[in-house]
Amino acid sequence: MSAPLREVLTRHLPPPGSAALHRGGRTRDCSPLTWEQFFDENRTVDGTEGPVFYLLHGGGYSGLTWACLAVELSSRIKCRLLVPDLRGHGKTHTEDDRDLSAERQVR
Repeated sequence: MSAPLREVLTRHLPPPGSAALHRGGRTRDCSPLTWEQFFDENRTVDGTEGPVFYLLHGGGYSGLTWACLAVELSSRIKCRLLVPDLRGHGKTHTEDDRDLSAERQVR
């Protein structure tokens, strides 16, 4: 690579050995969130007004995946949010975690 090309390509990069290269810029907080930070209660509530949003989390996560969206959405419109914890995720409780039969799944 020619010296002029190298200069153009590296002009706005931090100097070699810079701490910014090793830390990724800013510190990330990856501590887990709790439902209390986003919701008033953790229970089943019946509602009759507004559209229903069913927010389903991905594998390995819980209903808390949608916590920030739930706060923002409910502050903007009157709606009902269904944000379940799927079997074996979040705060779900089962009698037998190994029983994955169809009869058990539909209860």
